[in-house]
Amino acid sequence: MKITTYHSPNELPPEIKSRWSYPEQAGFLTSLDWFRTLAATGIAEDFEPRIYVVLTNEDAVAAAIACCFRRGERTLRSLTTFYSTEFDVHAPYSAVGIDRIADAFAAYVASERPAWSALDLRYFRSESPFKAALSRSLEQHGFSVQEFFQYETWFESIRNADYKAYFAARPSQLRNTVTRREKKLKREHQCEIRIGRTDDAATEALVRDFITVYSGSWKQPEPFPNFIPALTRAAASCGVLRLGVLYVDQVPAAAQLWLTTANRTTIYKLAYDEKYREQSVGSILSAELFRIAIDEDKVAEIDYGIGSEPYKRDWMTAVRRIVGIEAYNRRTLRGLSMIAIRQISRMVRRFRRVAPAKQN
Repeated sequence: MKITTYHSPNELPPEIKSRWSYPEQAGFLTSLDWFRTLAATGIAEDFEPRIYVVLTNEDAVAAAIACCFRRGERTLRSLTTFYSTEFDVHAPYSAVGIDRIADAFAAYVASERPAWSALDLRYFRSESPFKAALSRSLEQHGFSVQEFFQYETWFESIRNADYKAYFAARPSQLRNTVTRREKKLKREHQCEIRIGRTDDAATEALVRDFITVYSGSWKQPEPFPNFIPALTRAAASCGVLRLGVLYVDQVPAAAQLWLTTANRTTIYKLAYDEKYREQSVGSILSAELFRIAIDEDKVAEIDYGIGSEPYKRDWMTAVRRIVGIEAYNRRTLRGLSMIAIRQISRMVRRFRRVAPAKQN
């Protein structure tokens, strides 16, 4: 197999762009559409994308792996940030096994000059076959590899259920709160929910209202203010956007951004204005978007995104782990020093666990 590298998603040949774009790549959050948006509007200026395309000997596209690095450093990173929810290899050519792709990538990375001192690849699902194969291959090509835990993500499998049955299975406190607060809100105020799906003026207005709600919420301001508008446009052009805004007396009070593919929806971002906290506007909007996902989009899975906030457990019943791998090059001075630091840290932690027991 052969590997070619590119410094921008825009440099990729048409065939690779086509194979890696949604819906050819079924997961929007691991598609070229996602990585192009992230590279253009969601990473610091001193980071440079580096995309590895693995080709068969017949020049068929076997895989694409989106990475990046900070200029002046020799750490190769996954093209992921705090905006990411998952990461993996895109492997459209089924005749080539994941083990062969991982070995080809590891061998190529190990041969690059100047040498990479480390790899920092994040947001893998713990069960990812590529993650496991890559860890083994990197060890064989001169790296010391360690997996580390990052986050949990809560999700729900929807098995032939409609929204009414799904909601009936939620905790009674959640059901009572949503039902009671929604009735009270509609009785005392003008209440409306608008949903944006397409790239048009109405959705652009919803994006502005989303940002207004976000600014009035408990959440920190976006460090990359162009990312969310760019993401909504990309998602709308792919047909996966579900942008919901709840208005109270024509004022935006709650907003949520969901990304819905053929079989799965991801609750990507949500917020509500603190002034409307007691009205449970966030939960009311959630209920409507759950209904749309289950009854209209008929998804097989709903993913609540990164994090284990307690409120997610009211809506979800299953959890998966998101992990990363760090690999240090045993053939570079910096790689060896990082290995030594990691071993010392382990010894210190082990000593701290054992020391109190000895004192007793």
